[in-house]
Amino acid sequence: MANVWAVSCGGATEWKNVWPHWVENKYVAIGNYVNFPLNVNNIRLTDEEILTGLINNLPDDRLRHVDLIRNIKENYRKFNYIDETQNSEANEFINGFRGGTSITLQSKDLKEQIEEINTIIRTVNIIYSRVKSTQEFAYKILVNDFLIIKSGNHNVLGAAKITGEIAFSNELLPNNYNLFRKVEWITTLQKPVHVEIPQFAQKAVQDLQVQCDPDNICNIIDGNENNRNRMQTILTTLGLLEKVEMPSTNKENNMQSTCPLNQILFGPPGTGKTYNTVNKAIAIANPSFKIEVKEEDTTRKQIKTEFDGLINSGQVVFTTFHQSMSYEDFIEGIKPLKPADDDTFVKYEVQDGIFKQICDKAKSHNNKNFVLIIDEINRGNVSQIFGELITLIEDDKRLGKDEALKVTLPYSKEEFGVPSNLYIIGTMNTADRSVEALDAALRRRFSFEEMPPKSDLIRTEGKLSKTKGILESDEFDDINLPLLLNKINERIEKLLDKDHQIGHSYFISVASLDDLKQKFQNNIIPLLQEYFFGDYGKIGLVLAAIPNLKP
Repeated sequence: MANVWAVSCGGATEWKNVWPHWVENKYVAIGNYVNFPLNVNNIRLTDEEILTGLINNLPDDRLRHVDLIRNIKENYRKFNYIDETQNSEANEFINGFRGGTSITLQSKDLKEQIEEINTIIRTVNIIYSRVKSTQEFAYKILVNDFLIIKSGNHNVLGAAKITGEIAFSNELLPNNYNLFRKVEWITTLQKPVHVEIPQFAQKAVQDLQVQCDPDNICNIIDGNENNRNRMQTILTTLGLLEKVEMPSTNKENNMQSTCPLNQILFGPPGTGKTYNTVNKAIAIANPSFKIEVKEEDTTRKQIKTEFDGLINSGQVVFTTFHQSMSYEDFIEGIKPLKPADDDTFVKYEVQDGIFKQICDKAKSHNNKNFVLIIDEINRGNVSQIFGELITLIEDDKRLGKDEALKVTLPYSKEEFGVPSNLYIIGTMNTADRSVEALDAALRRRFSFEEMPPKSDLIRTEGKLSKTKGILESDEFDDINLPLLLNKINERIEKLLDKDHQIGHSYFISVASLDDLKQKFQNNIIPLLQEYFFGDYGKIGLVLAAIPNLKP
């Protein structure tokens, strides 16, 4: 059996210098973290010999009293917080430290002296941990063992098999590394990808405590359940294991098979396009959640709470296109960094945009569905925003499909493809632009679902549902709101077209005559003024007395 280890390739920025060199030259390396001549000739020294040699070579004489530090390191934690009742124990602790040294503590305050000693011991422990990692890398990791390359505490970069013994490079490798092992790469990623596991240990080398078939890292033979599950998640994130299919109901399977990957909800203003993207996103991202809104069923508030949870987890992302939206905002671009206090010039780096970020998350969690909602998709320059990726969003061009395609991104020079578990839902207001006027490339790649005005919803779901949409009063004739909406839209369609009708949402919240007046004054009349360019003759034709409004 082969053991599996995690080896660090550096943190948030270090990996960029280290990783390409590792991949190209087929090795992994570890640094000589300490001011101590540690190399292949003395790496097999005992822990005690290394600790003694290490401390004796450190410039700070406060760190050179090995025996004393070893004796008190187990007890120092209880003195982290000192109050007046602990003065005797604290003084005993300090006197014990002084008794084995010839140095004078810099602090005079009792509590500060304790913290000064704590800092000394913590420093030794950190360095000692790094020496231990170097030892493990040198001779505990064996030829034919497997490595998972990590960056930071939650990201992975690749997997490899050890093919060579420890070697020492006289010329410093990237990031001042000099001890290295030759490897055979199993898989490599272009950049760190987040993996959903408890964080890796904050060590350069970590034993993942699982054993695999020496010929197949995906065949996990031994390890407790938690470690095996962690390993499976890592392998899935790296694309070495197929996603684990969870049991699902027929309803969920039907949703998956019938829901298009790319869809646009289109219709006049106020028809519930954005409102319905919430329902659709939940149905895709969490099919087990019950959507139907009835008095005895899920309320809209519960639906919105579920949607907010998916937003917060990053499984659903909401954005709005506008005239200033660009490729650099959506895919990737060169952006300035927030300057540090001591910076004398502006720094720039390639940063991922909205679409690339959610694509990377979807690749990392391929057992989940992700949803990108693009409100007002027709208000942006689609060909400029999507760029070359407009081809990759097609169903059969997605990763994992027979005709899958990848492109090289212009800024980062990374190979990039769109995952099959990312769904795109757009909305478009037909009063701004008709479907026919859309970019032809966009029309070919999206399915379109019309969202027309539905006056019946005023009757069944509006605030006047108890009176079936009838605004009743003893002071004026009753007003049939569904009929009012239908008549207004009939006239707009004759004078303009159906793309400029008004939606039912303007009347759903009406509960009184004052509400109705407010809707006309603040929403409907300004909308008609825009439609007819201030031609009050035509606006009058739309709003002229409508006969038979009484039920």
